[in-house]
Amino acid sequence: MWDIKSTFLILAAISIGVLGCGPTRRPTTYIVPAGFSGQVRVRYGVGGSPALPIVRGAFQVRVPSSGEVVTATAIEYGLADDRYYRTDVSEANRLYEGGEATRPGDPPRPRSIWNSEVTVDSKAGTYVSFFVGSEAQHDTYEANLKAGKGKPK
Repeated sequence: MWDIKSTFLILAAISIGVLGCGPTRRPTTYIVPAGFSGQVRVRYGVGGSPALPIVRGAFQVRVPSSGEVVTATAIEYGLADDRYYRTDVSEANRLYEGGEATRPGDPPRPRSIWNSEVTVDSKAGTYVSFFVGSEAQHDTYEANLKAGKGKPK
């Protein structure tokens, strides 16, 4: 017969297994211009716009200096290893979301991608947005938004 402790351990293991697995999607590679700092917004599912190319198994988004990208490609939901780069896809130009190290034992890289999120809006449509810049640039941007001196694109 099962006792309470055994039942709890089995339920905990099943929960961890279920929560650790989720739907996956094709990853996205974002390439921003040299010197770019600011808000990026990629609008998905806009008819008459170009589709995103698929390069090495990932959607590729080349962000113009305006920070605005519009594509006919439908957004995909799920887990993926999205990557961010400045100028071209090379490790030397990689941008990081959370201070990841490039190899075990290396010091963490400075964070330069902030507030990455998916928004579904009845008027603006579905879009991914994030901020590119240093912590100081991000803090200034956020302070300006709170003070009403700017608005997200």
